[in-house]
Amino acid sequence: MTDKAVFITFSDGYYKFLLDDGEILIFEEINPFVLKRFDLKKDKTLEGKTFLITYSDVYDDVEDDYFYNKIENLIIVTE
Repeated sequence: MTDKAVFITFSDGYYKFLLDDGEILIFEEINPFVLKRFDLKKDKTLEGKTFLITYSDVYDDVEDDYFYNKIENLIIVTE
């Protein structure tokens, strides 16, 4: 899945993004290669920036009904 969203913050182990419709996307994981390009954990200048986010649903093998979102790729949108 791919969405365009604004990066809000990284806090309490979660990456939070805001969609245009007001919905908040929350991610528990990020691809390590993406984190090398965009250090969302530490670089506060990325807050408020718009990204195209490609992400996947990751299902927990232990808890069949539990899944979380993982960021697979980020592209910064320059306007």
